[in-house]
Formats: sequence, C-alpha cells, structure tokens
Amino acid sequence: MKNLIKLKKKGIVPVVAKPDRAWSPDPAYTSSSFIYDEQNDVYICPQGKELPRKKKRKDSKAETEYGSKHICADCPVRDKCTTNKDGRYIRRGEFQAAADRAFLRVWQNRSLYKKRKTLVEHIFGTVKASFGFRYLSVRRTDMVKTDACLVFLAYNLKRAINVLGTRAFLEA
Repeated sequence: MKNLIKLKKKGIVPVVAKPDRAWSPDPAYTSSSFIYDEQNDVYICPQGKELPRKKKRKDSKAETEYGSKHICADCPVRDKCTTNKDGRYIRRGEFQAAADRAFLRVWQNRSLYKKRKTLVEHIFGTVKASFGFRYLSVRRTDMVKTDACLVFLAYNLKRAINVLGTRAFLEA
C-alpha cells in the first residue's frame, strides 16, 4: 500500500483491485462489506452497527483495530460474520485510505480495469503455463522475492528475444 502513495507523488493514478484479506464464514461479510466512516472514525457493519476504534496494535503502530465484543454479542448474523468469541474486529492500516481511493477508481473505471487485466494478467498465466511456476519452493520474504524476480527476469529475457530476435538481442 505504500506503493500507492509513491505513485500518487509521481503523478501516476493506479487502478488496482482491493484484496479481501479478512476471512469470514459467509462471503457477504468479508472486510470489504464493512464501510469506513472517516468523520466518526468507525466502521459500519452490514447490519448498520458501528464498530468503534479499539486500540493501536502493540506489534504495529501503523494499524488500528476497530470492533467491540459488546456490539457483536447480540447480533443475529454473528455466525455468518465471525467465529471469534470476542466478536468481529477489523484492522485498518496506515495506507488504507489510499487503497480505498484506488479501489473506488476501479468501480468508476471498469473498462480501464478490464483493459489492465488483458495487458498485465496474461503474463502470470504465461509464467504458470510455460515455466511451471505454480508455487514457491522457498519461504521468507526475501527468498520469495528473489525466486519470483528470477522467474520474471527469465520471462522478460524470453520476451525480448522473441520481439527483437536472437541476433539483435545479443548485439544489444
């Protein structure tokens, strides 16, 4: 999400989908179903109840937690929303506002997003089909980044050879 802020500073308008990170028993109650009210600093659940700001997380000062076990205690759809005994909690990251603005642009520019998908997403399918890159064989962020970068470097080299030709590629 930091990248969204960097792009804005460079004058680039990103059009990216919003990932649904929070799991729920019913897909109608994922985190994207909860609406953030910036003026009151609360999340509003699909049932219309307000989840107030709870506290800052100890391990990450950049995230704020919203929710209350008292609000969720008598909710008629609690079993669809969460399995947590203390009720539903939503974490809002430092750059969530930028991500929300980018997601809004997706809804406003659906045709542009479809074009982006045809230009970009096929690369991942090609890498899966041609290179057999369907899963990672390493763990830890640095090793995963290195593994993925090597695969996409190979893809880019193969693409450059196909576009330029072997001789022109070697001369360049």
